[in-house]
Amino acid sequence: MNKKLLFISSFDPFNINSGGSLRANKILFNLSNKFDTSLIYFGKNNSKIDHNLISVKKFSLQNNSFLNSWRNLIPYWFTPWLNKEFINELKTILNENNFDVILVEGTQLFYINKYLPKNKLSFFSAYDVQTISFLRRLNFCTIKNILVHILRFIEVFLYELVWLKKIKSLVCVSKNDQKIFQKYFGVKNSYVLPNGLELGNKLIEKNQQDVLRLGFIGSINHPPNKQAIATLLHKIAPKLESSLDFTLTIVSKDIHRFLNTKSFPKRVKFYDEIVDLSTFFNSIDLLVAPIYSGSGSRIKILDAISYQVPTISTKIGIEGIPRELLGCVSVAESTEEFIAAIERFSQRGSNCKINKEILHKYSWDTLSDSFYKHIISILEK
Repeated sequence: MNKKLLFISSFDPFNINSGGSLRANKILFNLSNKFDTSLIYFGKNNSKIDHNLISVKKFSLQNNSFLNSWRNLIPYWFTPWLNKEFINELKTILNENNFDVILVEGTQLFYINKYLPKNKLSFFSAYDVQTISFLRRLNFCTIKNILVHILRFIEVFLYELVWLKKIKSLVCVSKNDQKIFQKYFGVKNSYVLPNGLELGNKLIEKNQQDVLRLGFIGSINHPPNKQAIATLLHKIAPKLESSLDFTLTIVSKDIHRFLNTKSFPKRVKFYDEIVDLSTFFNSIDLLVAPIYSGSGSRIKILDAISYQVPTISTKIGIEGIPRELLGCVSVAESTEEFIAAIERFSQRGSNCKINKEILHKYSWDTLSDSFYKHIISILEK
C-alpha cells in the first residue's frame, strides 16, 4: 500500500510557463507514481491535469496587497499567495486525511508551516534564496525606486530568517544555496534536489549557416530575465551589428505587452511562446543569457545543456549548475566579454557534446528517484 503525500505548490505544475512550474511538474509527476498524492496548487482555470492524483484543488493568485502584508507579516511580493480560501481548504484537508508526507513547493508558502501537523514529516522547497535575489536586484535600481527595493529586500530577509528556523526540513536546488541557508539562516536539516535535465532531447543536424542565430528564452515578468533582455537588445545586439551578420530570437511570455517590438530591427524576432523547446533550440546556434541577478539555478541553461546547444552566460547565470555539465558553457560578464565570446564562437564554432552517463546522472527522473528514496529512508526510521 502506497504512502500518502500532500503536494502543495505555489507554481502551476500544468501550465509550464516558468522554471518554477517546470520543476513542480517534474517532481509531482515522479512522486505521484510512487505515493497516493493529493495536490493543492495556485494556477489557471485552463490547467490540463495529466498526472495520477487522488484529489486536486486549485486556487487563484490574489492581487498584491500592502494591507495583507502588514497584517500577516508577509512580504508584499508574496501576498498573492495569501488566500483565505486556500488556508481554510488546507485545514480541512489536513483534518480529513492522514498524510505520511507533506511537500510544500516555493518560499512564498513558508508561512503555512504554522498550519501543518507537528508530528508529520514535512519538506519545504526553496527554488532560490530570495534574500540573495532581492539583494542582487538592488544593483539595477534607479534613484527613484531604490528605497522601495531596499524595503522589499528587508521584508524578504526577515521573512526567510523567521520561517527557515521553524520548518523541519528544507529542500534546496543547489549546494551553493544550501551553504547560504546554513551560513546566514542557521538551517541545519536540508537536502539538495537540483533542477534536472530532460533526457532524449535531440537536435536536428545543423548545416553551416552564413548568419549566426542567437537566442534567449525566459519570461520578461521575472526581473532577472527582464534585465537580460534589456542587455541583449540595448547593449549586446547594437554593438554586434558592425562585426557580425546575426539574428536574435527572444521567446518571452508577455514580451509584446512590455515592449514595442516593432521598433527593433528585423534581425530581432520576438515570440510570446513556442510549441515546444525543441522548436526553439533547433532554431538557434547559441544561447546568450546575460543573467545578473536571481539565485538558485537557471533551467533555461540546463535545457540548453540537455539539447547540447552552446551557451554564454555569467557566473550568476551558471550558479548552482554542476561543473561536469558546463562543458558547453562559456562565461562572460561585461558587454564587451559577451561580444568577444560570441565573435569567437562565430569563427571557431563549438563541438558541444556531453557524456550520456553524466546527462542521465542529472536527469529529472534520477534526481526525483533519489529524493523519493530519501523520504522513504526517513519514514522507515
